[in-house]
Order: sequence, then structure tokens, then C-alpha cells
Amino acid sequence: DGDSLEFRGALDGRITIQMTLQRNENSVDGTVTYTKYGVPISVRGSLDDSGSIELNEYDGKGTHTGRYSGRFVTSCGVEGSWIKPDGSKSLPLALTPAGN
Repeated sequence: DGDSLEFRGALDGRITIQMTLQRNENSVDGTVTYTKYGVPISVRGSLDDSGSIELNEYDGKGTHTGRYSGRFVTSCGVEGSWIKPDGSKSLPLALTPAGN
């Protein structure tokens, strides 16, 4: 079926997050939980064969609140950015697998 991926990490080195993704071929969906708020936010997007990942983030009302753009740098870690929908703000993103 699909792969389940789980990451922990931070935006801007200080905003801690947990990301859980379900990958089905090249489409990905899941949730991001900001540790500070504890509320899961839905994300969906794509992960291509070269390891580039693009996810759009939507709040509980369905409002587009951000975009994650990055790539898998090792077999499992992700580096990239979180970007506001209007492009006015961008924060560096670093994720590592949420160890088993």
C-alpha cells in the first residue's frame, strides 16, 4: 500500500514540530503537530522519485496556512523551508526520523 513516515524536527531551529506522513506512490498526506500548540494540522502534497517533497498545510477551517518545500538529504532526513502562502516569510526546516 503506502509507506508511513514519521519525523521530528524544528522550523527556524526553535519551533518544534512532529510530522506524520502516509506516502502512496508520489502523493503524500498527513499531519504536522506544532509542539507549542499540540493541534495536528493537515498537510498534503507530493514526494517525487528524486526525493523532492512539497507539502501544503491547511488549518482546521481548510485555510492554506503554509507550504513545506524540501528534499530528502539522506535516506530519511528532510531539509528545506516552510513558506507562508503569500511568500512573505520563510523559515528553515530540518527534520529527522522519529526513531523507532
